[in-house]
Amino acid sequence: MKVRTLFYISVLILSITLQIQARNFAAFIKTGELMRIRGEYGRAGESYNSALNLAETSGDKSKQAQVLIHLGHISYQKAKYLDAIKRFRQAEKLAISVKDTPEEARARAFLGQLHWRVGKVADGEMLPADALEVFEKTNDEINIALTRRFMGRVENGKPRLGLFFRIIKLRWNFTGGVWKSRGASATKKVN
Repeated sequence: MKVRTLFYISVLILSITLQIQARNFAAFIKTGELMRIRGEYGRAGESYNSALNLAETSGDKSKQAQVLIHLGHISYQKAKYLDAIKRFRQAEKLAISVKDTPEEARARAFLGQLHWRVGKVADGEMLPADALEVFEKTNDEINIALTRRFMGRVENGKPRLGLFFRIIKLRWNFTGGVWKSRGASATKKVN
């Protein structure tokens, strides 16, 4: 009887401890996000590292991936792109290892944003597009919006030669075939 009672008490204590850790994890994430938004990257990093320690202690690889994405986001904002790539790739690998498709997709969306930032437009298009498919299947509206924002940045960063030539043609038609250069008083009629 005493052994059974001790067993139940130990299970209860373990359960309470895990609940406290889960609350602390969420608190560290929320505090880190708040500090990151305020630009207090050092304090945000401390908070995220505390969350990472909890996730590593509990062995929860999905949470580890989540924290690594947050840490990568800080590195991205501080223009430490190699560190950001490392964090996003670590998060992606952890998420793949536990088949956490949404966290894997989040890591890829952020990697796509990073590739766009450093001029790798093709990767900047492909990675968020893959992530968007996952988010749409899971109806994850927040990450759908975030990924579309990333994709919009990539789209806005592309050269627009077609648009440039349409503007030139409209200007040409508007002036009746007369090309007026800015600042020049002379006009030239072209046949």
